[in-house]
Amino acid sequence: MHTLKALSLTLIALFSIQGCVSLNSQALDLHPEIHTQAKLPSDIRVEIKTKDLRANKIIASIPGKDGKNAEIVLKDTHAMLEHSAEHALEDMGVRRFYSGGFVMTLNLKKLDYQLSKQNLRTNVDLEMKLSIKVSKNGEDYTGNYATHNKHSYVKTPSDAESEKIITQLVSATMNRAFNDIALIHFMKSN
Repeated sequence: MHTLKALSLTLIALFSIQGCVSLNSQALDLHPEIHTQAKLPSDIRVEIKTKDLRANKIIASIPGKDGKNAEIVLKDTHAMLEHSAEHALEDMGVRRFYSGGFVMTLNLKKLDYQLSKQNLRTNVDLEMKLSIKVSKNGEDYTGNYATHNKHSYVKTPSDAESEKIITQLVSATMNRAFNDIALIHFMKSN
């Protein structure tokens, strides 16, 4: 009898969890791939700061089969931006990430995923806007980077497909930023 009660509670819990899973809300833990071309002096110091300037932290709100919307958000925007910047700068030769040199501020301005239906296709429009401000000794450089991608599917993209195309968008924008010749020149000459 005790085993039957435990089994019943386990099944109730399982069905409750499955009900939540059907919503397909996602907190994405993105790891963009950034490939840099330039090298910076290894003795420079860079303090990295991040800001999420988006008014709405929800990337997408996708209508679900049960009438509820599935939301896509970033798990930790600041960690994603900071770690991506550190990895990119490490590839460029930087080894010191603390104050006393450059201050690099990454501002996430937009990260948007829009679904639309057209004929029998589901279209996804993705857009990201990022600015990076690098300052040292009262001088600064600000670069603005934007990427817009479109994808088309026979049905609504799966969670894995959504995560893949959002990661590609973020990777493309971050690649554009960390291969910006003017930003690299500013950091080499100051």
